[in-house]
Amino acid sequence: MIEGGKEFDQMVYVRLIEACNLHCEHCFIPNNPKRMQWSDIEAIPQRVRQFATPGQVLLFQFHGGEPTLVGVEFLRRVCVYLTSELSEFSVRFSIQTNLITFDLIWAELYREFFGNQVGISWDPGIRLMRKGRPESNADFELVFWKHVVELQQLGISPYMVITTTKPLLERFKNPRDLIDFLLDKGIRLVHFERLTKTGYAIKNWDWLGVSNREYSTWIGRFAVAYMRFVREVRAGLQPLNISPLDGLID
Repeated sequence: MIEGGKEFDQMVYVRLIEACNLHCEHCFIPNNPKRMQWSDIEAIPQRVRQFATPGQVLLFQFHGGEPTLVGVEFLRRVCVYLTSELSEFSVRFSIQTNLITFDLIWAELYREFFGNQVGISWDPGIRLMRKGRPESNADFELVFWKHVVELQQLGISPYMVITTTKPLLERFKNPRDLIDFLLDKGIRLVHFERLTKTGYAIKNWDWLGVSNREYSTWIGRFAVAYMRFVREVRAGLQPLNISPLDGLID
């Protein structure tokens, strides 16, 4: 989701690094130190020109692992290089981060190249600061929400991605509770992601996984609650937008 309805012609995923500073019980990319080298970055323009047409809007989506682990100067260099080398296109950038490394230096980069919007990942109970230590989720929550507040105070909009896991469904049995939780945290843009039985989710599926029936039942109930919420605020500025439900409602 790009705020303001801005569109793109081509989305290009760039997995900068597969290392991560968290140990999430559902991650589909096993944590390893593999990362893109500068020669890999230099190969991107030629590959893009194989499928993109000059004049199109290109959205480069930086992922990992945790993409900020490549360092702020490396990522700035990537942004400058791609913007310069693909000058016949309109180049935009987005990123998905767990926000653990956030500071004022990252905020400057997000203002410069990311349109004051940052994709952030949050899930209840399953993001651990230390592997095999469920209690370290509390440490993650403390750092994460502190940085969300700092992000917002600096005028940068978080776009939150939430995975539909069993802990999420159990914590927010009443879907309106999740809507109120997000509003209380100042979150305006949200996307629900479907959990797949891959990576670490395979061994944790018994307590983490959601069947098709469970997912459909919960997301259906959530959609009803969300539509009621949308009708409540339709007269004014809608303070929360949720993908993919906005598109389905339209």
